[in-house]
This record gives sequence, structure tokens and C-alpha cells, in this order.
Amino acid sequence: RNMLATARNGSTPSARPLWMVASMIGRAIGAGNHSEAVRIANEHFDHALELPRLTKLSLIAFTRGGDSDSARRLVERVLEAGTDDAAVATLVVTWLLDVDRASEGYAFAKKVVAAQAEPDLRLCLATARAAIADQNPPSHALAYLSRVQEIAGDDLPFLRHQGEILLAVGRFEQAVDVLRRAVELAPKSSNLRLLYARALKHAQHPAEACDEMREVVRLDPSIANRRYAVALMLQADPALDYGAVL
Repeated sequence: RNMLATARNGSTPSARPLWMVASMIGRAIGAGNHSEAVRIANEHFDHALELPRLTKLSLIAFTRGGDSDSARRLVERVLEAGTDDAAVATLVVTWLLDVDRASEGYAFAKKVVAAQAEPDLRLCLATARAAIADQNPPSHALAYLSRVQEIAGDDLPFLRHQGEILLAVGRFEQAVDVLRRAVELAPKSSNLRLLYARALKHAQHPAEACDEMREVVRLDPSIANRRYAVALMLQADPALDYGAVL
């Protein structure tokens, strides 16, 4: 109560109250109470940049709670003030990509990455995605992936996004290798297997692509997956038997 009163009176809260505010927003988000998270974040909007965790959770609250205007205003403040926090920067870049502001996202991401002593996995992934969305040469995106290749190891989200990026820049065989490992780690993920099947198709492995699509349909026999499986099989080899997936 004292914390909220301090904020309403317009004085600058101490670091501890801001940490508490961030925790309140985080608890509301965790409970699925996005309207409450948005309310708290807006009450402390003027102090959001004073603590990176508060910045991050406020932007998550605004995004998930559908408050696009507050999200935009917070992003604009971060762009103006800058940040050295990788998590905040990643969220900002992701938001900019979602609203078709790829050029700003890529420029901002490059600046933050360049200032880091050690590369951050999620931020480098976001930067690579921004490089592609901004229609830069494939080498730009691949350079950011190579920065974190060693530290990524078998990180599943990294492998998935790396596979998507390699597909987007036409490195199909590399995409197959990356996504094969991802499927080994998450064999029951139909979405991941669908991505792997796409890579196999583009890498000119039609039989393997069709086998993978059969597994996708077995895991998730939705109409969309069945239609995609038939389309892929027809493209791969019109002579193949696709009746089993209909």
C-alpha cells in the first residue's frame, strides 16, 4: 500500500518498491490475470525504465494484455533511452518485428549486441530474425547465429529458430541437420516435425520428407496437416501413395 501511495504521489520510488512492483506484475502475469498486470504496469509507467526487470515485465503485460498503446509508448522510450539489458532488448526487437518495424528493430538490436561483452543467445536470435525481416543479405543473419553457436548447444528454442532462419536464407542442408537434432530432442512435437519436413523437401529429400509428414499426421491428424501432407507428397513425387493420410 505504501509503495502504491508513493507512486501515486509522483515521487520516485526506491529500488526495493520498484522490485516489488515488478514482482506484482510478474505474479499477475503468471496467474493469467493480464488486466491486473496491465493496471499495475500503467500505474508505474513513468518509472518503468528505472529497473530492467520492471521494463521487461511491463512490456510483457502490455503485450499479453492487449494494451498496444502502452506497449508502443514503452518501446519508444526504450528506443530513445537505450538499454544494455539483453532481455529487454530482445522483447523490444520482437515487438518491433511483430508490428512490421523491422528496420528499426535491426538497427536497435545491432547497437545493443555490439555493446555487449558476451553475446546473449536470445538477443542474437532476435537480431538474426530482424536481419532477415529487414531484407539484409543472408550473411548478416548467419553472423549473429555463429556468435552464439557454441554456447547454444542443444538449446531447443535456439535449434528451432536456427532451422527456420537457415530455411529462410536457403541453407537447406544445414537446416536439415539442425532440425534433425531438434526433432531428436522433441520427437512428439508435430510443429517441429512439420518444419523438419519442409527442410527435407527443400533439400531434395522427397522420400524422407513424406515419411516425416506421415509422422506429423499421426501425431496431429488435423485437416490442415493432412492437406499439407498431401500437397508435399504430390510435389515430392506424384507416384507416391498418399492415401494413408487422407
